[in-house]
Amino acid sequence: MLDAPVVLWCRTIELMGMEEPHTLAEHRLVRQFTVPRLTRTIHMDAAVYRKAAAENRWPGNFRQTLALLHALNISLRRLEAATGPCDTMYTTGFFPADQ
Repeated sequence: MLDAPVVLWCRTIELMGMEEPHTLAEHRLVRQFTVPRLTRTIHMDAAVYRKAAAENRWPGNFRQTLALLHALNISLRRLEAATGPCDTMYTTGFFPADQ
């Protein structure tokens, strides 16, 4: 009898044993991002991201925040639930290219 490889067909969140992610790190892990890959995607220094994840405070600028929301496929409301208010999203104008 041949040994067949075992493949798990379940979502990452189920493997993590939770219903919904609550922290910045959990959101990252659910989307299967490593810190280096995510920080390259959002154009943020890895040390800054690690500090943000450890403190559950988001320091990103407007573009980094938009990139993070897109990469993690979460809403601003979900990000703020994990990290507190994202002031940069409320203090920038309607022209992020000028930022």
